[in-house]
Amino acid sequence: MCVRKIAVYPRYYACAARLDIYPLLEEDSSGWGSGLVPLYDEAFEPTTFDYTQTPESTTFELCECANNKTCDSDVDQRNLRLDESIKLTFCDDIQQQLPLQCKGQRGLPRVIGIAHPSGETVTTVSSTAVFCTCPSGYERLRPEYWGGAEISISYKCK
Repeated sequence: MCVRKIAVYPRYYACAARLDIYPLLEEDSSGWGSGLVPLYDEAFEPTTFDYTQTPESTTFELCECANNKTCDSDVDQRNLRLDESIKLTFCDDIQQQLPLQCKGQRGLPRVIGIAHPSGETVTTVSSTAVFCTCPSGYERLRPEYWGGAEISISYKCK
C-alpha cells in the first residue's frame, strides 16, 4: 500500500517509476529515396527509438510506502519491467502485492503521464495501475489520450 498526501492508495499503485528515454532512431522513412511518390503508410511510419544508445533516466516518486516500508528499487523482486522504457517499483515483493495473473483484456497494466513529443511514450509518470502480472512479459498497446497533456499507455500479456 502507498500513502500520498494523507490518502492511502491501493496495492495496485507503484510507489516509484523509472523512465528511460532513448534517442529517436534516425531513418529515412520518407519514401522519397526510391524516387517514387511514397505510399500513405510510408509517409506516416510510427516514431521509433534507438534502444542501442544510452537512455536519459529519471525516477518518479509516486507515493510513500505504508507501515514504515521503503520503496526500494534495488530489490529485484519489487520491480516490474513493462518495456524498454518503463520500470515500476512496488512497496512489497511483486508476488505478494500483485498475486493475480492477467487473463484476457481485463486488468491491463497502465502508466499515465505527460506525452513525449513523439506521442509514443511519456516524459513523466504521474500515476500507474497494475492489477495483475504476466509471467511471459508485456506488450505495449497504442497510447491513448488521458486528459490535458497526459496519455495512458496500457500493456497486454505477450
